[in-house]
Parts: sequence; structure tokens; C-alpha cells
Amino acid sequence: MSIPVRRYGKSQDAVEVPNLMKLQIEAYERFLQADVHYSDRDNVGLEAILREIFPIKSYDGKITLTYIGYELGRPRYNPDECRQLRLTYGMPFKIRVRLRRRSPSRRRSTWARSRSWSAAGNSSSTAPSA
Repeated sequence: MSIPVRRYGKSQDAVEVPNLMKLQIEAYERFLQADVHYSDRDNVGLEAILREIFPIKSYDGKITLTYIGYELGRPRYNPDECRQLRLTYGMPFKIRVRLRRRSPSRRRSTWARSRSWSAAGNSSSTAPSA
């Protein structure tokens, strides 16, 4: 038993209801920008979020991690296979970053020279004294 809808006004619906599924898919595609090369992406969606987060600097400012771009790989399964296998649909997400290390103004001497030591304990060069 359904209840009849009563309209008391003379006007019909003022705005046509848009295709909500199409809107959602277009928004998701704008967010990911999966079909655009990482160097050509606009500063919207996921690209904007990553650009906002980076660069990340160490507490002393000597090391910086700079964002270059991201790539989305090919999914292992298509959406229908994921439904059959009861898996979550996903694809590999890789970001390109650059690690920069500021060189110190004053160098400390380190014992990183190559030395050849024999198994018997004799060396071809002198060992450092403690």
C-alpha cells in the first residue's frame, strides 16, 4: 500500500537531478589524475596534498626529502575479479622523492680508508691506535 504524493504548488521540480554516479566518477578521476604524466599534473587532488606535505626536513635541517611526483601502477585484478574473489580493488601507488643531504662545513676525520688485513692478523698497513 503506497501513499499518494500530494502537490499543493503549481511549479514542477526546479532543478533536474544530475547523474550522481557520473559526478562521483569524474571527481575521483580529477582527484587521481591517473592518465596524466607526473610532470604535467595540475595542482589539484592528490597532487595538491603531496605538494602541501613536502618538503620534509629533518629536525636539524641537514636532510630534506623533496617530492617529485607519483605514479599509479596497473591493478592486479579488474573490478569484476575483485568482487568474485572478495578483494579490495586497488593499484600500486609509488611516489618519487629526492633525498638531499647538506654537506657539513667542517669535515671530521673518519677512519674510512681502505686497509687490507690478513686472516692471521698481520696487516699490510698500520692499524689505528686507540
